[in-house]
Amino acid sequence: MKAMAFKAFDLQAAPFKVVEQSGLFDSPILDIISYELARSDNAVAVYRKFKSRNFNLRGTITSTNEAGLEAAIDQIKLALVKQEGDLAYDWAGGTRYAHAECPNVAIIRGPQDLTRCGWSAPFFMAVPFTSDNVTRNFMTAVAGHTAGSLVVAVNNIGTYLASPFITLTLTGISPNVSDVSITIANPATGESITITDEFANGDVITIDTVNKQIFRGTELLAGKGNFPEWLPGAGLLSYSDTATTRTLSLAATYQARQL
Repeated sequence: MKAMAFKAFDLQAAPFKVVEQSGLFDSPILDIISYELARSDNAVAVYRKFKSRNFNLRGTITSTNEAGLEAAIDQIKLALVKQEGDLAYDWAGGTRYAHAECPNVAIIRGPQDLTRCGWSAPFFMAVPFTSDNVTRNFMTAVAGHTAGSLVVAVNNIGTYLASPFITLTLTGISPNVSDVSITIANPATGESITITDEFANGDVITIDTVNKQIFRGTELLAGKGNFPEWLPGAGLLSYSDTATTRTLSLAATYQARQL
């Protein structure tokens, strides 16, 4: 029996039991938008994106008496209905998490079902990917770098694109009284994000490619371009700037996402 819990509510602990899932282990659906060509017998795919997805859990509740059964029905409704959080389940010797929301619980109970009934719950995943929620190093951290460009090896062990959290620490930069442009890029895809501002010694810049945000400390900065993501497997991350001199440290972490 595969362990399964929603927001720490154990769905496999008596009197509850999950007996079937539908869609939980499926991949998300790739939506392909295309246009038919006017003078050719084919089409051109112009955009691809993964759609949100749904899954369903079906289970049983078994008690020793009617009052216990009905208390358990109330308990599972309270734990699931209108709740959003992680559904955790055993996967490949570890734990996989699906962030989802449950809109309702259906109870399947006949007039003779005094101590046992069935239940069914649909779940909606706005973000259709799962994760083990482990934060890993995306690259080997670099410290004391003084050149104006840098290329480092990265590795994505997930089956979907990696969106890392990149931390850049400037321990020395010149000029620090006029604008300097800093660019982080994925050379394989050409995606890059550039920040242009006056930077000072000691600035810590964080680039959150999941939430598409850039901060200097707690100050939100604007970026130009596309926040880069990395395909599964080995890849490269590049750094460059327009400063005259600099000393910097660069690190990146990520959570592997699975289709």
